[in-house]
Amino acid sequence: MLEFTAKKGFGPDLLTGLRAALPTTRSKDGCLSLEFTVNQDNSANMIIVMRCQLREHYETYRA
Repeated sequence: MLEFTAKKGFGPDLLTGLRAALPTTRSKDGCLSLEFTVNQDNSANMIIVMRCQLREHYETYRA
């Protein structure tokens, strides 16, 4: 799980970039699911939850 808050003024651009990149991440070997959530009270605050089949898949993704 990754939670982060974009710097002031960068939230919309970050959101656009993540929405474009996440389909590629979802297609990675061993990715079981990837959820992306934007805080309804603070749109600059976002959470990504990624589930992988094996820890090795996650470590390869992070490398």
